[in-house]
Amino acid sequence: MAAVALLAAVCAAAGAPWAEYVEMTVRERVRNPKPHPRLLADADDFARLRADTNELVRIGRERVLFEAEQMRRFPLPARQLEGRRLLAVSQRALSRILALAMAYRLGGDVRFAERALAEAEAVCAFRDWNPSHFLDTAEMALAVAVAYDWLYDAMPPERRAKIRDGLLRHGLREPNGAPKSGGWAKATNNWGPVCHAGLAAGAVAVMEDEPALAEKILVRAALALPAPMRSYAPDGGYPEGPGFYWGYATDFTAVAIEVLERACGEDFALCRQPGFRETVDYMDLMTGPSGLKFNYADAGISPRQDLLARRATQAGCWWLARRFGRPDALATFEIPLYRAHCADRTELAPTPRRAFQRLFPLTLLWLQPAPPAACTSAPLCRLLDGEVPVSVQRSGWDADAWFVGLKGGSPSASHGHMDAGSFVLDAKGVRWAVDLGSEDYHRMESAGRNLWSTAQKSDRWKMFRLGPAGHNILRVNESAQYVGGFARFASFSDGPVPKAALDLLTLYPGVSHASRTGTLLPGGGYVLEDAVEGLAPGSVVRWQMLTPARVKDVRGNRLVLARRRPDREEAELVLTVSDRYARWEVEDVGAAQGPDESPNPGVTRVSFAVMAPEDGRVGYAVRFE
Repeated sequence: MAAVALLAAVCAAAGAPWAEYVEMTVRERVRNPKPHPRLLADADDFARLRADTNELVRIGRERVLFEAEQMRRFPLPARQLEGRRLLAVSQRALSRILALAMAYRLGGDVRFAERALAEAEAVCAFRDWNPSHFLDTAEMALAVAVAYDWLYDAMPPERRAKIRDGLLRHGLREPNGAPKSGGWAKATNNWGPVCHAGLAAGAVAVMEDEPALAEKILVRAALALPAPMRSYAPDGGYPEGPGFYWGYATDFTAVAIEVLERACGEDFALCRQPGFRETVDYMDLMTGPSGLKFNYADAGISPRQDLLARRATQAGCWWLARRFGRPDALATFEIPLYRAHCADRTELAPTPRRAFQRLFPLTLLWLQPAPPAACTSAPLCRLLDGEVPVSVQRSGWDADAWFVGLKGGSPSASHGHMDAGSFVLDAKGVRWAVDLGSEDYHRMESAGRNLWSTAQKSDRWKMFRLGPAGHNILRVNESAQYVGGFARFASFSDGPVPKAALDLLTLYPGVSHASRTGTLLPGGGYVLEDAVEGLAPGSVVRWQMLTPARVKDVRGNRLVLARRRPDREEAELVLTVSDRYARWEVEDVGAAQGPDESPNPGVTRVSFAVMAPEDGRVGYAVRFE
């Protein structure tokens, strides 16, 4: 309500409807552009970076120069699609141009400027930037915009014209002169911020030459961005998960806001969108003591601890902490991860499939000194409501703490899995209950699998990692969850005995009650209770969990798992079912579970089944200690 009231006040002060106010403000600024560089930073910002003696700035500069020195020797990019995507090429171009252009701005070495401009010229010579998959176009537009703006004074007029023409033709303008557009312009998921940020950056780079075009693109971005930013409401969560898409959306939302604010003098109330301030805590809440994220939805593979499942430094986290005055949000995870990234001298691959840290150079613009706080002020236990509600419960911020993430929502959510009621669990510094994450998009599409339909009988749910077989859920008669169902949190408490209760009823047609309740025990330990009613007698309810741990012992209703801790000592986790007649079953699921699917190295599925009696009620608890 506060954001709505503020917008109303602004509109009243402007004496015009909101859209007209935005248009008026943008028009005034576009007609009076600042000198280059003006995109995300100006000459004074770069001068401060060069002179700053702060340790974080110093090691960040060293990392950028290390990257740029290698990138200067890589082969120039070629227009090579992977299936229907050019995205890998666009992301590599953005990674290289940002690092090379920043390196030039930090030290004035013309070799870096020359190579960044050569990258921009190479992609401008492509026949197009694959507009049918517009993420590819948008990221390429941002890359070329940075080259054009940051290196404006390092190239003669004819070279500027060549790069400007490529940016306009491939990234910003249709043949009829209108701004490039498509369904992405009204997207409510990660496509919105990525596409609007890329085009807004391009518009700002060339706005003295194309003021009318720049005005239309910037106005559209300012008016369209609130729609995808609603994903953060009401508590700062994100429906597409922290594995990849929160970072993708948030990094580019930060870029879009910076571009608009620097060019137009204000952020058009974007930072006051509901839940956006609260998302500063999201990544800390979602990161377990193991360093792995609560990677629900399409994300990386925990057992392999790849760059999607294991948290890495994120430019957007620094921007959020700076914008909202929350340096403590950097203390527990982000600063150590930043330092580790800066110290890493592993040789870069010339053509990585995913350029994960492509926006890292922007972190230098958003840095602030290390906070005095020892750790984040984010709560230990939190319910994040919204399109995909999730809860987290942890006993502390130390490495040995207990951590459980419990997921609600629906399989039909954007990038969703059949995982309502699923959970991840950390203890003693390692992850015991895992989410396997996503399948390979390109490989599934190439194999003819219908990856993007969420219909009840879609191919999506036949894939092990996406369907019911590959998640830590309860199953009724081995059937799939109902894709139209929605698991909501019936209650949540963060008191001395934190408890989260999920109502799963609509996911299991034919039953009268289905719930899952997780309780974090004082002093350590966790209890997960399931209750199902209205079952036909003889129906089977199965509890299942995927784990990378070794099964050390199985005796009836008691299971012992073992894993090596980071300090190489072995830890054990004991799972005990309250039903003394339950019998644990152990299944190796490390091999690929379907045609063209990925293997799951080292993963075991442990489960037990309970048969419904005459009254149709099944209830049990699993204790972890």
